Amino acid sequence: PKIDAQEAWDITTGSSSVIIASIDTDFDITHPDLANKINPSYDPITLITHSATGTSHGTNTISYAGAQNNGGCQLASIGWNTRLIAYVIDDPIAQAQHASLVMGADVITYSFSGGGPPDDNDMAAVKEILDNGTVIVRSAGNFQYNNDDDRRPFAHQYDERIIIVTST
Repeated sequence: PKIDAQEAWDITTGSSSVIIASIDTDFDITHPDLANKINPSYDPITLITHSATGTSHGTNTISYAGAQNNGGCQLASIGWNTRLIAYVIDDPIAQAQHASLVMGADVITYSFSGGGPPDDNDMAAVKEILDNGTVIVRSAGNFQYNNDDDRRPFAHQYDERIIIVTST
């Protein structure tokens, strides 16, 4: 209700031609609202099958983008008809490049802190991803004390086309 999702769903529930790649932690591919959504069922680079053995952060973040709203559980998304790809956080720049250039992702989501100062090679890679037509969306922070400085490698200094979102 806070974001008027019902009204948005009257317009669209997403499209199976849209691919959203999430770079995060521990994706639970057995979750009822994600079981038929994350494909492949493994990390496309490491080939390791996803299993939520730690926190549920990756499961939560990918759910906002494309959980199946009628999966019988508690998750809901804006565009449940989209396709999802999940990468377990390792080298986010390489993973984002793979998602964009190899897997054909239209959108990359990232909700993680860390990294050092802007790096010219990373900035060039981010530009390549965005120039390929892939949108990068990342969280403004997971805690009240986060700020943009610790959100690398997808901080605003890398490219002004990166979309930064907060929660409600």
